Amino acid sequence: GNMWSGMTMIEEIERGTLNRFLAAPASRIGIMNASVVEQAVSTAVQSLIIVALGLAGGARYHGGVAGVAVLVAASVLVGVVFGALSNAVGMTLRSREAIIGVYTFFMLPLMFMSSAFIQTDLMPGWMQAIASRNPLNWVVQIGRSALSAQPDWGAIGVRCGGLLVLAVACVAVSVATFRSYQKNV
Repeated sequence: GNMWSGMTMIEEIERGTLNRFLAAPASRIGIMNASVVEQAVSTAVQSLIIVALGLAGGARYHGGVAGVAVLVAASVLVGVVFGALSNAVGMTLRSREAIIGVYTFFMLPLMFMSSAFIQTDLMPGWMQAIASRNPLNWVVQIGRSALSAQPDWGAIGVRCGGLLVLAVACVAVSVATFRSYQKNV
């Protein structure tokens, strides 16, 4: 869902709302990333609902509250990555179709080349190499480990750190794209 935040940016450009915001004494970074923050909150709520539905269905989370908190944080971080990239694509290409194309071209392969559907040791070597660098796979591994009876906090920390670095980089790209737009207005 976070990948669609660029759609909001395109709508704001088309309606002229974004240009009105630029005339206001508001933070430029806040304007650019408001939809990313909105999506992050939505991701957190959706993650908690899924965890609650799992509990209601009989799942037991041996990692406890800390494991659930780490799972939600990782979900939010990967959402920020794709939300910020979506904003950058929306600002650059200004086309809903482009966002849909980018989403389909990147997200589906990334999802299928993660351990969400198959264990990595059952994948061919080339897919394992991709999965080890795949942020969606990192989130799956973080969630599974954090909710297990014996969480590997070192591996969780490394993957969360990788997601954080990637999220900061993507937000920086998004802000740079926004500044480029701002100069052309």
